[in-house]
Formats: sequence, C-alpha cells, structure tokens
Amino acid sequence: MAGAFLRASGNNVTLLPRMRPLGSAEEDALLLLQPDTAEAGVGADGMGYDLDRPELPLPPAVGALERRMVLTKLILAWAERLRSADDLDDEDFSDDELGLSPLRIASTPAAAAEMALDLMRLLDEAQTEGVDLGRIRELLPERFAGHEQLSLSFLKIAVETWPGYLTATKRLDPVERRNGIMALEAERLRTMHADTPVIVAGSTGSIPATAALMRTVMELPRGAIVLPGLDMALDTASWRAVAEHPEHPQAGLFQLLEGLGARRNDVATVHGVETAAGDAENADAHRLAFLSETMRPASTMGAWPQYIAGADREAVRDALAGVSLIAAPTEQDEAAAIALMLREAAETPDKTAVLVTPDQTLARRVSAELMRWNLAINGATGEPLRTTPAGVFHDLIAEFAATGSQIALLGLLKHPFTRVGLPEGHANRAAKLLEIAGMRQTWCGDGLDELSRSLHLAKKAKPRHPAIDLFSEDDWEAASDLLHRLKEAMWPLTQLARSGAVPFAEMAKAHAAVAEALMRGEEPETDEAKDAATDASHVQLTAFMDTLTGDAPAPDVTLADYPALFRSLIRLERMPPSPSTHPRLSILTPMEARTATADLAIIAGLNEGTWPAAAAPGPWLNRAMRAALGLPPPERSIRLAAHNFAQMMGAREVILTRALKSDGAPTVASRWLMRMEALLQGLGLENALAPKHPWLAWAAARNAVELRPSPPAPAPCPPLFARPRRLSVSAIETLIANPYAIFARHILALSPLPPLEGEPENSDRGRLIHEALHHFARSYDAELPPAIVNELLAMFDECARLFDGHARVSAFWRPRLERFARWFAETEAARRDGARVFSEVSGELTMDAPGGAFTLTARAER
Repeated sequence: MAGAFLRASGNNVTLLPRMRPLGSAEEDALLLLQPDTAEAGVGADGMGYDLDRPELPLPPAVGALERRMVLTKLILAWAERLRSADDLDDEDFSDDELGLSPLRIASTPAAAAEMALDLMRLLDEAQTEGVDLGRIRELLPERFAGHEQLSLSFLKIAVETWPGYLTATKRLDPVERRNGIMALEAERLRTMHADTPVIVAGSTGSIPATAALMRTVMELPRGAIVLPGLDMALDTASWRAVAEHPEHPQAGLFQLLEGLGARRNDVATVHGVETAAGDAENADAHRLAFLSETMRPASTMGAWPQYIAGADREAVRDALAGVSLIAAPTEQDEAAAIALMLREAAETPDKTAVLVTPDQTLARRVSAELMRWNLAINGATGEPLRTTPAGVFHDLIAEFAATGSQIALLGLLKHPFTRVGLPEGHANRAAKLLEIAGMRQTWCGDGLDELSRSLHLAKKAKPRHPAIDLFSEDDWEAASDLLHRLKEAMWPLTQLARSGAVPFAEMAKAHAAVAEALMRGEEPETDEAKDAATDASHVQLTAFMDTLTGDAPAPDVTLADYPALFRSLIRLERMPPSPSTHPRLSILTPMEARTATADLAIIAGLNEGTWPAAAAPGPWLNRAMRAALGLPPPERSIRLAAHNFAQMMGAREVILTRALKSDGAPTVASRWLMRMEALLQGLGLENALAPKHPWLAWAAARNAVELRPSPPAPAPCPPLFARPRRLSVSAIETLIANPYAIFARHILALSPLPPLEGEPENSDRGRLIHEALHHFARSYDAELPPAIVNELLAMFDECARLFDGHARVSAFWRPRLERFARWFAETEAARRDGARVFSEVSGELTMDAPGGAFTLTARAER
C-alpha cells in the first residue's frame, strides 16, 4: 500500500496516511498494529495505542503454547476423574451408553494435547462470536445423552477451570484481548478530529468485533468502508435468500450490511485508476454475471433457465476466454503442469503469475518441479518445522530415546547434524560397522546396550556375513568408541526412563541437552559445526525448544509418552517464509491471495475436501448444541472459501486445476466447478473452459523416454574357470531353479544384508531346534538321559540365548518346543531301538567333469 501511494504521488515527497492492517478478518490471530504512544488511551499525537506497551489498559494475552499445555494438563486430570468415576454418575456415563470405554479418553499426553487444540479452537470461536460458553449449564441434561453428556462434562474445563486460571494469572485469551483492542480503537475513533478521513478496506466484517469497528467508522463524518467483491449482479430475491445459505460467498457481506443498517443499493462501485473500457469492460460485466449465476443460493437455482434463455452466449464465451480448466490424472501431473505454466509466465516479459491453493502439499510439489529450472518460488506459508533438518533430527532423538529403535538410531547416525565430538566424516565407517555387524542381526534387540551385545557376538560369530570380514581391528575399536560416545550423549534422556513421569519442562531440557551433545563436533569452531549451528531450521528449533522448557504449567510425562507429545506440539510450527527469488511469481494460500493481483491466477486443488474443506461442527458440539448456544453453523468456513474463490476469478487470465485421483483414490470435483460446468452445458458452451495449450501433454512429454527393446532375461554364462567346483546338494536345487542366485553368490560374491530390526524367522527357529537336537544327540548318542524333556529344553535355551532381546522366542517358540520335547521324550526310545544316533554327518562325492573334478557335498542332520 505504501508503494501504491508513492506511485500515485509521482514519487514526490509525500506524507503517507497511517496504515494499520486489521489482519485477516477470518483468521484466529487478528491484531490492530498501531504506532507507539506516550500513554495509554488516545496519545498526545492522536496516533492510538501501542499494543506491546504494558500500560495498555488490557491484561496481556496468554501465550499459545502455555494455553495448550495448561489445557492439556486439565484434560488429563479430567480423563483421570472420568476413569475413576469419582464425579460422574455411573448410570449416566456407562460404557454401554457412551459406546466407548472411558479408559480410551485422553489416555496419553499427546491425545490430551490434540483435544486441547480442539478446545482452543472452540474457545476462540465462542469469544469471536461473543457467545458465552457458560450457557452450557442451561442446556437441560435430558435434551442430550450419550456422547453429548460426555461433551458437556468435558466443556466444564472451558467454562469453569480455564477462566479461573486466567483470573489467577491476570491474563486474557488472545481473541478476548483482540476484541478489547477493537473496542478501544472504536472508542478512539469516536473522539478523534472530525475532519480526519478513516477508511476500512478489504474486510468482510465476519468477526463481530470487526463489524462493530466498521460500524463506528461508517458513523464518522469522513468515514468510508470498501467492501471486497460485493455481488451487485444478483437479483434482489436471490440476494434476500443469501441469509438462509451460510455457505454462500456473499453471506458474510449480507450480514455485515444488515448489521450496518445499510442496503446493497447504498453501496457505490469503486473503479480502479486503470479501469478497462469498451469491450473489455463489457466482458468483465458478463464474467461477473456468469460467476454470480454459478454461485447463486441453492434454493434459487430454479432461475437458471431464465438466465440461460436470455444470456448472450457469444458474450459469455468471450467473457470466459481467459478462463480454462485442467483436470490432471494425478496430483503429481497437476503439479508438473502448473510448474510449466509458471515457467511460461516467467519467460514472458513483465507478466505476473500467482498459484493459489490451500493444499500445501501441492504447493511444495510445484516448488520442487520449478527447481528443475532453478526457479526458486517459496510459498508465503513457511515449511513445517518438523520436516526441516533440525525437526527431523530432534524427532529421531526422541524416538530412539523412548523406543531404542535401531532404525531411528541409524537415521540419527546418518543425519548431518550428528557429530558426537568427532571430526566430520570420521564416524561414517564406524557407523557402517554398527549397522552391518550390530543392527542387521536378528538377535539385536532395542537400545544401545543390545547393540553393544550384538556387536560383541558378531565379532566372534562363525559363519558371518562377508562384509564384516572387510573391517579391520581399528574399525572395531572405532565402533566401540562411537557406541560409548552415543551412550554419553543420550544419558540425559535415558536416565529419565528410570524416573517414571517427570515435569514436561525437565524432559524438554534433557531433549535439548542430548541434541546439543550429538551436534558437538571435535572442535566447536569448525566450518561444519558453524554450518549446523547457523542452519535456519536449527535456529528456529532452538527457539521452539526454549519455549518448551519454560515455567508454564504442564503435565508430567514419561519418556515413552514424550515423542508423541513432542510431535503434537511441533506439528503446527512453521519456518518463517523465505522470500521468493523471482519478483513476478508467487505461491499463496487463498487468504493471502486476497491482497494479491496478477496477470495469471492459477487456482489449484479444486476438489471437495480440499477447496472447500469439509465443514465439521467439531468434536465436542454437534449442530443442535451449537445452535442452542448461538454459534454459527460450520458452513461458514465454506462461505469464506467460496468468497476467496470468487475473488480470484477476477484475474485477467485464470486457470483452474484439479486432480482426478489423490493417493490412488478417485476425487470429487469442487462444488463450484460442478456448478460452472453444469451451467455451461445448459448454455451449450461445454468447451468454453478448454485449455489453450496442452499443458498436461507437455508435462508428460518432459519425462518421456525413448522406447527401447526390452533386454533379455538374465542368462549368466561365466567362463569355465570362474564357475564353482564345489556345491552342496541344496545348492544344486537352487542351480536348477534359479541359476542367477548361484552366479550372484559364488561368482560375484554378493550376499544380501539382513533387514533392519528383522524379527527371528522360521529359518532361525529351525536352526535353533536342529542345533539343540544336535547337541542332544552328541551328548546322548548311545543312551538317553532320565530327564529327556529338561535336558532338551536346557540345550534349546542355551542355543537361543542370542535372541534374549526378542519376545517372540520366549512367548511363541518356547511353548511350542515344550510340546515337542514331551512328544520327543515319549517316542525317541522306540525310534532308537538299541541303535546309536549320529548327528550332522557330512559327506562328499567327487566326480569327473569336462572342466575338471567337481565335488558334491551333503550333510545328514541325524
């Protein structure tokens, strides 16, 4: 806005008006940003209030994280009371009536944190609409039953307990404080100089506090309100019907005009400085009329035949000449086509383009596609903090500390932030040995102690994987040193595992300490250490961890519950948006796009569930309860989405896109697209929205490869001297069925690595049983012992000691072996019948062959 005023003044010295953003009228965080003043109230210079000064006559707002943590603690206490049924009537809250077990309600701190987030949204919505949640007490119990009764019990937290905390700490909810600031600003405007012009522009007034401020401005002698996108083309009867359709894009403006005591005819049209004239202006009018018909209230769609009968079809076609629709097969195809459109705009001199979508995943796909041409276009909404390098690093730390997962540890070892006091790259070979000889063994359990044991066993094991033989003694020492360093670095968290539930701040401090220890290099001033310390995500994550370690009340957590709670808290955190390197291209959310203009507007993600998102009443109040309290219907969110969609249709060139499938499942087109296509079909203009260029075909052609004949099936035919001259009988079976397996193992010397965190398989069970029977047969080859069952089970336990860390062995294999041992004891004497038993007897047969002697080996197990 400052730049627009400067351009309008001819770049002369100009005293700019005071510009104060209201914020987005539909977002939770709405603030009036005002200049500093000398004192509270109206300043000496009449400039208004400074919202950050302590002398503002309003208590400060409670922080978002503190509010969520306090509510989480209150919800956990409520769930505990519900489980113990101390304050509830068992007849009213029986499991059969509720349909769920109370033991499943907020059973973990993470679940309570998610419930706290829903409760925060309900508190904000109630305070935004000026609804007193205390009226819940007036709802007669007999009107609601089952889940509704449970909701009423839960909402006592918002009605009774939470207000008490705010009173005790002398603070306000953010929305309540925002409403107070709006009221103060309205009072200030009433007392300001009468000749001062005041203009409110761009707000739909959907928040009552904003509407009250706009009402004050309208009453001023030189006050004015500029409404965004008021539909002047809709007929009067349909305009009155908007009141019954909260999902209509004009419903907010209708309510605002009603609240201001104004009529639609009282609103004058503001023309731009560069208003189009002639044919262009006529085309704009026809597009507005078509869009108004498309979005008209559902109860008045019977007027479509009259519109179709009187419409100038060629004029409508010309009005929609700049609008096209692309239905891509998949989301990736949609992103690839959008990237091509943006590249074409970048190559056109002075052309501006904006991608508008609420789907942040689609936005990131498009950004990645554009990087093929080194076009860095960042969205206004920053990347989620949890997906950044620092976010992934901290998540792996919490996951490994809580579960001991070897997969999490391997991810941690391979993360570029992990140094554990070693030079850059020094730990790589030791980490590979830890992975191959330690983690990729079926006997390796969870945790560093189990990994140390697995490493010790693998060093002595015979036979073992050929890759282990490639490591030197120095490598084994380096691996042991790395394990020792990991244990020291993880100690702040692992020692809390023995403490049970501890204060959340203490757990977060230990988490931060472990991250710092793992990131510490050999020398703090190395370039690599500096890069990690100055990484933007690390700086942001450090600030986030500082908030977690504050002194705000929070629930006690165990180490097992901490990772899920940490993920719940970090889920909504985002990195500050990075400025786009391209001056004419941008990616915006629908809310952010309200203040953007561009030659090309790409409106993407037009599927039901995405744009618009599903309208849900929330988990605690159904529609009847919301209506009883006076809360607006859930469809208001659809109204806001529809208004944003309609506004973006005013661009000179508009390309609408959607994906026919999402994650492999068919999608449903946005209701606005279906209306538009139905109306065009009635007008006989089915092809009016056909794209001007084959964007999808071009995007597909970019990845096309030349068709080549398929290679023949593997048919290894090594020279005679390279072929094995010794094979077992079982290998001969493999040679006949799959000769390439023999080629890979015996000629290429390739052996697959065992999987990470692999469970003991049936082959391991068979090997253990055979090994136990082998020891039994060797020990008692001529005469059976008196306690056959005990002897056999003792030998099995000795052989299975490798798998002490796996519950499958003790829970499933051991009971089966006990049944087998009893059967074996009953039948072995009859099988022997005076004969001796030989176990694991090997034999071989050497035969002449064209390439020389060939030896066939075999082994009799018994």
